[in-house]
Amino acid sequence: MKLLQLFKVNPRSGLSTFRIYLLRFYYFLMISVLGIDVWTVIFTRQEAWEPMAAVGYSLWATFAVLSIIGLIHPVKMLPIILLNITYKIIWLSIVAYPLWSLNQLGGSEAEGLVRSNFIGFIIDLAVIPWIYVFKNYILIDWVNLRKQ
Repeated sequence: MKLLQLFKVNPRSGLSTFRIYLLRFYYFLMISVLGIDVWTVIFTRQEAWEPMAAVGYSLWATFAVLSIIGLIHPVKMLPIILLNITYKIIWLSIVAYPLWSLNQLGGSEAEGLVRSNFIGFIIDLAVIPWIYVFKNYILIDWVNLRKQ
C-alpha cells in the first residue's frame, strides 16, 4: 500500500510524491553532472572567451545554480526545465537536423553535442509533469484571458 501512496497526487502540490522526488533527482543531476562540468571549464579556462561560447556556458552554469533552488522548491522551478527542453528543441532543429538531413552529422563538430542534447531532451520529456504544466501554465492563463 505504501508504494501506491508514492504515485497518488497530492491535492496541495498537484503532483505525486514520486514526481516531486523525480524532479529533485533531475535538479540534482543538473547540479552534479552539468554544474561540475561547466563550472570546471569556467574556472579553469586560460584564454579569453569567444562571445557565443560564453553565452552557452553562462546559460548552462545558470541552470546548475538555479537547480539548487529546484532541490528545495521543485515545482516552482519547473520553468527552468521548460527552458531547458525548449532550447534543446531549437538547437536540435537548427543545428542537428540540417546536418543530419545533408548526411553531414557524423564526424562533425556538432556530433557529440547532438548526442548529449538528444539524450537530455528525452530525459526532459520524461521528467516534466506535462499534465501539471498544461493545467497550471497554459490552461489557467487561457481561462484568465477569456475572463478579461
